[in-house]
Amino acid sequence: MRIGLDFDGTLMDIALAKQAYIKATWDIDLTIAETGRAGALPVLGEERYHQMVVATHRTEAMLDTPEVPGALDVTERLLASHDVVVITARLDEEIELAREWLRRRGLGGVRVVHTGWETKRAAWEEHRTDVHLDDTPLVLTHHPDTMVPALLHTPYNASLERCAATRSVEDWLTFERLVATLASEA
Repeated sequence: MRIGLDFDGTLMDIALAKQAYIKATWDIDLTIAETGRAGALPVLGEERYHQMVVATHRTEAMLDTPEVPGALDVTERLLASHDVVVITARLDEEIELAREWLRRRGLGGVRVVHTGWETKRAAWEEHRTDVHLDDTPLVLTHHPDTMVPALLHTPYNASLERCAATRSVEDWLTFERLVATLASEA
C-alpha cells in the first residue's frame, strides 16, 4: 500500500510546541485545543500569532519538538511493508527543518513532499496514495475517490466538521490496524 502521512500535528506534536512557546514567551496558558489558529489568534493577536508560528515552524527550536505519541514506532513498522511518504503543507522555508526532524529520529529515508498552502490532492494523486493520515479535517475533504482519508483525533480537531468518507482513528495504533485491514482487502 501507499501511505501518506501529514507532518505537523500527525508525526510531530506541533500543538505541544505552540503551547510551550506561548507559555514561555508571554506567560499565557492555552490548552492544546486552543493552540490552533481559531483558538490562539483571538488571544494572541495577529503579530504574536505569526511570531509563534515562525518560532515553532521555521527555527531550529522545532527540532526538539516531540513526536505525537506512537508516531515513530508505527511509522517504522509501516515502512517495513508499505510505501510511505510524508505529505505536508509546510512552506519552502520550513521543509528542510521537517526533513531534519525526521532524520534525527531515524526516518531520514522517508520521502517528504510539501505542498505549501495548496491542497494535498495533487500530491496524493501523483504518489497514488491509498490512505492518508492527517490531523486537519478540512485537508481531507479534497481527497481523491481512490484514497481513504484518515483523521487522527486531537483535542483541537474534535469539534471540526469531517467529510463523510473520513475514517476516524483515535491514535497511531488504530491507524496501523486500519492500514492492515485495508491491505488485506486490496
